[in-house]
Amino acid sequence: RLPAGALLVPLMLGGALVTGVLLMRRQALLGVLPWRSHWLVA
Repeated sequence: RLPAGALLVPLMLGGALVTGVLLMRRQALLGVLPWRSHWLVA
């Protein structure tokens, strides 16, 4: 049985990675589709 920390660290790293990707995608979408961004990235 793995300790909780063994699962927590990859989850935090994965969450940070996904958040970074979403923020970059959101910036690109806001630049390309400003009129759609309000429901596209909500």
